[in-house]
Amino acid sequence: MEGISGSIDSRLGRYFNTAAFEQPADFTFGNLGPRTGAVRSPGMNNWNARVGREFHLSERAHLAFRISAFNLLNHPVFSPPNTNLGGSSFGRVFNQANLSRQLEISAKILM
Repeated sequence: MEGISGSIDSRLGRYFNTAAFEQPADFTFGNLGPRTGAVRSPGMNNWNARVGREFHLSERAHLAFRISAFNLLNHPVFSPPNTNLGGSSFGRVFNQANLSRQLEISAKILM
């Protein structure tokens, strides 16, 4: 990635320096392999948490209560950039690869 300055739209619209790549001349090979290992998708920053508590209702019955949070800090993880050389969307990131924050609350009675 060229830098981390600018708006998120400008950074995702040009994830890497697309001017460093060009289509080779007809009937010739370029100097880049079919898979570009230098272009990697953005990193993952995903925090999950769970808190639970068990309450004794009687001698035999217990109430188990649990709250789970997935992607607790709500950080987006973006999909890899488009690496189709020559296309108008070359070097752009279009999608989010993870889900937004999700909460799950559960309770069950154990006998």
